Amino acid sequence: MSRLPSPPVEPTPQEAPGFPLLAVLAPLAGALLIGALTGSPYVLVFAALSPIIAVAGMLDGRRTARRRARDGAARFEKECAVYALLIEEAHRAERAQQDALAPARPTEVLPLEGASVRVGVAPAPSDRAPEGGRGLTAGGRSELPSSPRHALFARASQHPALPVLVPRGTIAVRGDGPAAHALAVRLALEPGVVVETSHEPRALGGASAQRSDAEIEVHSASIMTVRIPGHDPVRARPEFWSAPERERRRCALAAQAARLPDQVAWSSLRDARESSPGIPIGVSESGTWAIDPVAHGPHILIGGTTGSGKSEFLRSLVLGWAHRSSPAELSLLFVDFKGGASFPDLAALPHALEVITDLDESTAARAIASLRAEVQRRERWLRDRGARDVRDSGASLGRLAIVIDEYAALLSALPELHSIIVDLSARGRSLGIHLVLCTQHPSSAVREAIAANCAIRVSFRIAEGADSGMLGSGVADRLRALPPGRALVTDAEGTREIQSALISPDDVAAVSERWSDSPAVARLWQPPLPAELTPQDVVLESPDGAPESAWAFGVADQPERLRRHRAVWLPDRDGALAVVGVPGSGRTGALSAIAEAGRHHGATLVVLPADWVDAEAALLELRDRPPGRALLLADDLDEMLRRSGDERAELLRLWDDAASALRRRGGAVAASFVAGAMQQGLTDGRFPSTLLLGAAGRATGTASMITTSAGLSPSAEHRPPPGRAHWRGQSVQIMTAPPLPSPQPPPLPRISMLGSRPSVVIARRPRWVGERLAREQPDLHLLSAEEAAAGADRAESGGRTVALDDVEGWTTRWSALQELRRSCSVILVELGVSELRSLLGVRERPPSLRSDAAEVWLLQPEEALVRARWNALADDPAGESPL
Repeated sequence: MSRLPSPPVEPTPQEAPGFPLLAVLAPLAGALLIGALTGSPYVLVFAALSPIIAVAGMLDGRRTARRRARDGAARFEKECAVYALLIEEAHRAERAQQDALAPARPTEVLPLEGASVRVGVAPAPSDRAPEGGRGLTAGGRSELPSSPRHALFARASQHPALPVLVPRGTIAVRGDGPAAHALAVRLALEPGVVVETSHEPRALGGASAQRSDAEIEVHSASIMTVRIPGHDPVRARPEFWSAPERERRRCALAAQAARLPDQVAWSSLRDARESSPGIPIGVSESGTWAIDPVAHGPHILIGGTTGSGKSEFLRSLVLGWAHRSSPAELSLLFVDFKGGASFPDLAALPHALEVITDLDESTAARAIASLRAEVQRRERWLRDRGARDVRDSGASLGRLAIVIDEYAALLSALPELHSIIVDLSARGRSLGIHLVLCTQHPSSAVREAIAANCAIRVSFRIAEGADSGMLGSGVADRLRALPPGRALVTDAEGTREIQSALISPDDVAAVSERWSDSPAVARLWQPPLPAELTPQDVVLESPDGAPESAWAFGVADQPERLRRHRAVWLPDRDGALAVVGVPGSGRTGALSAIAEAGRHHGATLVVLPADWVDAEAALLELRDRPPGRALLLADDLDEMLRRSGDERAELLRLWDDAASALRRRGGAVAASFVAGAMQQGLTDGRFPSTLLLGAAGRATGTASMITTSAGLSPSAEHRPPPGRAHWRGQSVQIMTAPPLPSPQPPPLPRISMLGSRPSVVIARRPRWVGERLAREQPDLHLLSAEEAAAGADRAESGGRTVALDDVEGWTTRWSALQELRRSCSVILVELGVSELRSLLGVRERPPSLRSDAAEVWLLQPEEALVRARWNALADDPAGESPL
């Protein structure tokens, strides 16, 4: 409810302007001074004008102030009139609200015995009063209690006539005359009220008053005093009922007394269960009441507030249904989104499939998605037997009841399930599938497409009139007053009020014992995929359309078809494979599984080294000399590219070239990536197939890639185990395979001993290189570029001679260098690509080197430039064949 705004503020009175003495004297003094200076008497004429102007200004100011005061008073009076209308409207709405909670006239539904009794009306503080009120101020001044604004606030704060309520129990009515008698008769018709009458007024503190819950002293037909212990006396106007109204209440009391008990034991309905064609679940005015989902359903919609008895009704319905039908005739699937508190004991029934709760949403999604497969199975069953309905004589197909408690919570957690529920509600009748939907607000939670197929509707106590629409109009007041366990039920036979039965543990045990010799019902869905699989576990059939030659790397789950099959990769059809996942999701294990599958089909495994320099050499080798039917594997390809820095583009080009060369020879490629934006840039257009591990679908925004034909991913676990992936729209568990073999980079030429052929060394640090050579080979003869150029013939003729200098030295002797390279080995140490090209004229891109002085470029006569390792420059040299 909203409070009234503050009352309008009375305009502040303005003082009329006084005589402007200073405005008169100042011009007069100035005129006298000017006259004295000029000696002209005419100046005194102007001095006489100043008092005339001052008096005229004063009169005009007073006239303007009076006009403003009149306008302000008129505006304030209008605002007060509008505010008075607001007060009346607010009080009228407040009275209507109170009348709705405590009606003055008897209604068709008896009030709850815990509610208070309305006896009349009296002035009372209003809930719509504006905030504040004490010490009202306007313009910084306090207002007097007699001010109009204060009067408006007092009027708004006090409602002239609100219902007076007294507690049920013993009510003493004091007074002499017809008014007191009429009030006593009227109160005697209230449930839970005992009336004591007396013609003598008594004080509340008397012995009789102390036994009463309330005392009413009736002075006349329009005045009474209500006293309640612990409260101040209230002077009120009594309310009486007419003779027809009293008779209506007597009839309602008589019907209530003869109609429904407060509680009904389920065991008391034993005789009705044996004779009734339906399921007895309570009592109505005419006796035991039963519902028949087969004849009047097929679906049931239940609504009501918390504590109104919805869950107990569900339990009675399910137990009665299980009592009438064997497990072969009825299967029960419980969906409890109240934490699993509604059906723990009923799960022991042999009819029960499982209790699905909100504590395991992945299982809930999986189970309900599997219902599509159950629908298809039932359709095939009926088609094969030439039946159109489970009620046909040749069908012999058991019924399935899906009992959902807190349907709104289920859709809130798994909104994708709505389409499945709509499908089941439309086709359930002929297939023998029944929905029992229970929710607090059916009008908002259950859409018309589903509600239209719910022919049986059960409504317990409600809090909002909109929820009464499921039973039709005109029952909102009746539903608000229903006690716990009481409901209005609408089916093909009309609407009636029933008291729902309560079951006990002995009742559940008795029904379980009744069908103890019956076989348990078959499960509707397969259990979740295991967390680990070995290659021996991957022995299922291949998916539809996949040849047996496809590479199997795990087990794929199809809960919507109640089947599993091998997860396979067909390189010729699927193209390059990207394994994408967050850290810890099993990317390396997935590559190992792919490698095991390739090895099983005779593929040669090539594992790309993690070091980007070695990887470049391996890619060059694969590009130029691709082996037949090879599988190229790269673990964390994105990380290797990140470490390559500026060489990333060149490495990607080499990867593409090597992949194309392998595919032309019947090979395949697969690489793993960490999920993220960088991964998307690398895989888009380069890897037609993607294996998403763990939560990679959410990390990369590729959720659309992991949906199933059922419209959702039924195994979208919050914390999937390593190796759980999504492949071609299905959930997959990747098998555990032996680790990837160690990468084998192409052999790197090593330079150990110089001497068999004269050598030219171009180094950034020639002195350091010379010291290393002198330590390793003391018999070497070292020449500078100048000496080598002067004695080029001697350098070419043989001997253990090495021409060593820096870039500048060889640049100035460029002609001699070109002459020497024809017969000498040229070694370039710590040089850049631009220096290499300027000295030797090499145009093709040279192989990359590690940031290690031992990694050098080697150019042999009549051969291509290669990457080599010079042991003399390494900290831990390894002996190799001499250069």
